Amino acid sequence: MRKLFACAAIAALAACSQPAPEPAAEETTAAAPEPAADAGAPVPGDYTVTYEDGTATPFTMNADGTWSGTNPAGEAGKGTYTFADGKTCFTSDPPNENDTCWTASPAAADGTFSSVSDKGVTVSVKPAAAQAGETAAE
Repeated sequence: MRKLFACAAIAALAACSQPAPEPAAEETTAAAPEPAADAGAPVPGDYTVTYEDGTATPFTMNADGTWSGTNPAGEAGKGTYTFADGKTCFTSDPPNENDTCWTASPAAADGTFSSVSDKGVTVSVKPAAAQAGETAAE
């Protein structure tokens, strides 16, 4: 069960990034450059992580580098995450053998993306904001 929870957490963190917007082509005044966003870097927020068997679990990534969530068995977990070399790595509190790194695909227009762990687990990650939009449209 910890394996599933760790996978969900990692997937959510790794897959939340969106590419940095491109500068407008017609700018005539020079503005101070903004820091470049890391491609694939996690975006803090609330997510639903869906496993290959269809099991969906809630997951939250915080701006302070912490995460929390519930695994498919209903067990709560928490920990920290880091982003380096295109991967989001999750560490549980306390650390365990299921902690791993995830590589996210580019996000779709609604923010949904897939993520693959270093252990070969694939999940789909959907931002809560995208789910709220679906509910409002129904």
